[in-house]
Amino acid sequence: MQTQTGNESAFGQGRTPLTFTKVFTDSGGKTRFGQMPFSLTCLANASERGWLESSPAPDGPTIQVLRTSADYFSSFHAVSSRRYIVMLSGRREYEVADGKNFVAGPGSVVLVEDLSGTGHQTRGLGEEAVNVLIPVSDSK
Repeated sequence: MQTQTGNESAFGQGRTPLTFTKVFTDSGGKTRFGQMPFSLTCLANASERGWLESSPAPDGPTIQVLRTSADYFSSFHAVSSRRYIVMLSGRREYEVADGKNFVAGPGSVVLVEDLSGTGHQTRGLGEEAVNVLIPVSDSK
């Protein structure tokens, strides 16, 4: 297995590929590892400013990996389903209707379940961010 780099069309607008490490058994029965790219697609109209790339994780269509630009901003919006957001890198500020806000950074886990109402807004804080979205059952 080889590391894939430089595939500009798969990584949107020439950004650095986002990769994961795959541990697997080769045809000879030996365990190996290799770097594999996430295939990210830039979502149009996903924010008021900046960009957002998304991809289902390999072999897990319900889990998504997201990468957002340093200047990402999405105004108040509700989510379509309950989900955990696990921040892997970067920082994002979340603001709710009463004006309160908090910052999520690497290692933060956020449960988002504002399915109706005014929702929340999300703001980049000067650095790209990568997070994983994990869906949660609709029953509480």
